Amino acid sequence: NNLKKAEEAIRICCKWRADPEIREQILKPVADNTWTEAPVYKSFCKHMVFGVLGSQVDGGILFYLRDGLGEPNAVFESLSRDDFMKIGFQSREYVYRWCDTETRRLGRFVKAMFIIDMNKVKLSQMPDSRVQKCYAELGEFSENNNPQMVDKYINYFNIKTSGIDTKSEALAWSVGRGARSGRVAWQYITDLAARTNTRLTSKG
Repeated sequence: NNLKKAEEAIRICCKWRADPEIREQILKPVADNTWTEAPVYKSFCKHMVFGVLGSQVDGGILFYLRDGLGEPNAVFESLSRDDFMKIGFQSREYVYRWCDTETRRLGRFVKAMFIIDMNKVKLSQMPDSRVQKCYAELGEFSENNNPQMVDKYINYFNIKTSGIDTKSEALAWSVGRGARSGRVAWQYITDLAARTNTRLTSKG
């Protein structure tokens, strides 16, 4: 609801995207669909499980990321922190381009949902601070997606929310836990489902 803040964010984003190095190293490979052929991408895939799970009912994209079966810190045996961040930016650029294409094709606004599975992984317990910092910084770019993520879950599981201000509740829930991540959004949804006697079952 803060148009001035939104305008400033757009200006910063446009300035970042106009940087020649950013365009050449991050944006162009995604536009050319060659980013998945790069050695950095292949090294990343040795340690991480990530990619497109498919499209949502409304045409949006589901993008999944989780650590592989090994230790989370093992990724830095093959990648530098900058390489790790590069893959993070490129995956988001891929998702944003998907949404833009589908929005134009369908004639309505299409959103994305990032699913970052950190099950059994606690940043505070990771011995390598580089992993902690990378996850924290990447998570900041999805922070503003928290309300949309909660809405997606509510619609998917058909949770009856009549008389419940879910946006305010979800915000209070995230503030109380110091994060607006996918895990926190899911925790709020499970609490909401319990209060509304909703069974969380997959439609697939």
